[in-house]
Amino acid sequence: MLTPDEVRLLVLRAADMLRALDLGPTAIVTTDDVVFGMARMYALLAERAGVSAEAFRDVPSAANWLDRFR
Repeated sequence: MLTPDEVRLLVLRAADMLRALDLGPTAIVTTDDVVFGMARMYALLAERAGVSAEAFRDVPSAANWLDRFR
């Protein structure tokens, strides 16, 4: 399980990658409540760094969101 500090570290890494290459949107799908909360935290922090990410509880919703970027 990820800690809040590890989520922040992931955001920093994603921001670093964004400087080197064009990152596409990232959909995180989980049915676990704790992981969903961490994924939401990642998505909110990542948005500040210019990374498009979102948390979902099912694949169809995630696919729908990703389709908006086509």
